[in-house]
Amino acid sequence: MPWRRPTLESPSRSQRELRELQRWVVAPTLRQVTGVADITNFGGETTQFQLILDPARLIQYGVSLKDVTEAITNNNSNAGGSMLVRGDQGFVVRGIGLIRNLEDLGNIVVSEQHGTPVFLRSLGTLQLGALQRNGILGKDGNPDGVSGIVLLLRGENPSRVLDGLHERVAALNHGLLPADVKVVPYLDRTDLVRTTLNTVSHTMVEGIGLVIIVLILFLGSPRSALIVATVIPLSLLIAFILMRMTNIPANLLSLGAIDFGIIVDGAIVVMESILRRREERPQDEMTEGDAISATSLVARPIFFAKIIIPIVLVLIFILLYGAFGVAVQNGVILVSGLNELRKTGMPLAEAVAVGAMQRLRAVVLTATVAALGMLPAALAHGIGSDVQRPLATVVVGGLVSATLLTLFVLPAL
Repeated sequence: MPWRRPTLESPSRSQRELRELQRWVVAPTLRQVTGVADITNFGGETTQFQLILDPARLIQYGVSLKDVTEAITNNNSNAGGSMLVRGDQGFVVRGIGLIRNLEDLGNIVVSEQHGTPVFLRSLGTLQLGALQRNGILGKDGNPDGVSGIVLLLRGENPSRVLDGLHERVAALNHGLLPADVKVVPYLDRTDLVRTTLNTVSHTMVEGIGLVIIVLILFLGSPRSALIVATVIPLSLLIAFILMRMTNIPANLLSLGAIDFGIIVDGAIVVMESILRRREERPQDEMTEGDAISATSLVARPIFFAKIIIPIVLVLIFILLYGAFGVAVQNGVILVSGLNELRKTGMPLAEAVAVGAMQRLRAVVLTATVAALGMLPAALAHGIGSDVQRPLATVVVGGLVSATLLTLFVLPAL
């Protein structure tokens, strides 16, 4: 894909000269940068050696058009001469027969008459021309410019490649090119890359801050909120390690991939809590009053104030910062359970052990369902897998790492 497009400008040189400098000086220099796939040249005139044949002279010397083309082809090629070995070194031998100027073209021998060679210059007029043009390149009022597009090799780091291109352009403008010729960037994605990185960085910092605020509001304990928030940088670190091992780039797609599976996880948490409560209290022990009170709870204003409004706020927050929601979701389940046990007067060590065992099923179940749902996409190799694989791999890796941190790190903290 194109990542940089410079133009070659000069106040005194023709478009043909600029095109030659672009093709033989600028493009080979930029191709030396690691990560550059190719340089595509646009604009200007491509120099062509032209021979305007005179039919009368062809008849005079008894030469056909086929003889002329064969003579030019045979005298415009390189030939290999094997290798010359001298001790531990070897030197490649080759014969260079490429035509470099009009004089070389004119000195080609086409035939001979009575021992006298017939040169190509004797058959017509030699001149410099240009290939047929199919379009022009215009820029800033200049109707005919010369430019080149730098193509980035797939999988390369654009920031590193752009830094290398900046160094090469500086070298071209300060010695490699004539003093009156300059390489002027017309399209440079350096600012785009930096802006994208700043956007991702600001979003991550803002997300961590909002997660801590929401955790303090719902858990009611700054200490517990900070403990749960430690899962965020640790899970992101493990996710980055997995992305590095699987050659997945850190971009807006991969970093924003953990928005999936949130709603399913929340439903599983609610269902698992209902099943656990039913196991603690069998169905036949429920009274009619319990059913009436449970039904009328929805109609009470306090239900909306304490349940519906927080749920809506959490859903909005998850939609905005889904990655951090996944990282701390199981941590909230675990820590909230530990806090409930501590409110009953249970010692800290015992509350940690009992609470971790009680919430083990909910934590593992939510992470497993979400990870299994994204596993086929993470292992896909068909059409469209290039988009699915980075997205799903980050989701699965983040869920696994966050779950392990929740089960082993949070209880210890």
